[in-house]
Amino acid sequence: MRGGLADRPLLTIFGQFNDPLRFQPRWKELFPTARQLQVRRGNHFPMCDDPDLVAGALTSFVQRST
Repeated sequence: MRGGLADRPLLTIFGQFNDPLRFQPRWKELFPTARQLQVRRGNHFPMCDDPDLVAGALTSFVQRST
């Protein structure tokens, strides 16, 4: 799965209550340098649960990745 993507920046954003298959630990295992954000009390649409937090994380991620 990693292949050519292993050296690319990665940010994952999940809601606290929406990771039933435990993807976050799996992503971290596959991409140890990935940045992860868990939106507290977030669900399936974390960008709706805390838009300022998600927007800030995305802005910061893009600025650091370019």
